[in-house]
Amino acid sequence: VGDVIVSLNGEPIDRSQELTARLARLRPGDRVTLGIVRYGDRRTVEVTLDQFDEAQAQPAVAAADRPRAEELLG
Repeated sequence: VGDVIVSLNGEPIDRSQELTARLARLRPGDRVTLGIVRYGDRRTVEVTLDQFDEAQAQPAVAAADRPRAEELLG
């Protein structure tokens, strides 16, 4: 598993749908701060949003097939 996003601009993210909805309200070029867990360590990163490229989008993993954030974070 790669990075797990746990917050956006200091506000907790509990579900991937919540992250998607909040990002949809922002614009390309906006700078945001993401709270992430990488290899068990929490950190923050600042990123600049780009335009969404649907051609590069990967299909979502079915909820039943993926672990819950709580299982990943411990």
